[in-house]
Amino acid sequence: MTTSPPSAFDTRSLNEARIDALLQQAGIESQPQVPVPVERWPWQTPRSRTAPKADFFLPASGIYVEVKGVLTLLALAKIAWLAAQRFPFYLLQADDETWEPFADSPCPLAAVDRSSMAGLKRSSLAQQIEELRYFTANPSLARECNALTRRRVERHVAGRIALYETWTGRFP
Repeated sequence: MTTSPPSAFDTRSLNEARIDALLQQAGIESQPQVPVPVERWPWQTPRSRTAPKADFFLPASGIYVEVKGVLTLLALAKIAWLAAQRFPFYLLQADDETWEPFADSPCPLAAVDRSSMAGLKRSSLAQQIEELRYFTANPSLARECNALTRRRVERHVAGRIALYETWTGRFP
């Protein structure tokens, strides 16, 4: 199994290190910081030297995995664009308790602990790791993770807009 050993110069986020450990525990081979197969992208600048890198690449299924904690509008736009490309792409949301990986999961639901925010986050992570295990075991279905990621991003954005409207009475 290929994993990234920690070093004094480890540039991974805490979430990436945690997901790396969970992937290892699940028996999912991963490679860190692999460029996605695109030649041009909307946020490309003249100083861009390489394609954007996914946090992990799963060679058994060909899936590029991006791990996010905070979901900014810019991050969501990039993720939606990447999920619209012709390679398998999956967003693994590691920290946001409003992320909902249970509604449209292609694999059986794990037990969902809604008794606390910490429990909900653990359940969410477990469900997403199970989905990656499912796609790794069924590589012919790997491209389905693109539509899954896009639906979840759209649902998340719609939820944030609804919250904004609740607080302010309208959306710009």
